[in-house]
Amino acid sequence: MSRRKILERLASDGQKLKSLQTTVHNLRRKLEMNRNTRKTKNVDIETVQEKLAEAEETAEQLVDLNGQLVKNIEESHSPDVRASPESKEALKLSRKFWNRHERDLKGLVICN
Repeated sequence: MSRRKILERLASDGQKLKSLQTTVHNLRRKLEMNRNTRKTKNVDIETVQEKLAEAEETAEQLVDLNGQLVKNIEESHSPDVRASPESKEALKLSRKFWNRHERDLKGLVICN
């Protein structure tokens, strides 16, 4: 895979991660604002908070990993970058994260 393609993919993943962080932050803020209203009485607040904290922590780790991968690719001297086993594993974990957390965040419904 070419360096350009890898950097494009990492940039795209970076944008998605930033968007995810913003979404999680907004959901946490909304949860706190609605914590004591009647509308949220049927929602298990503890579970929602745990899921949001997990998503936030994982997203932060992936932002850091994404930045490191970009740095490694940019510092590479080869125009055709062959991913190291660590990079391949990191990309695989990133894809698993997206699949799992996309479903989880779609399932979180916080009443206004």
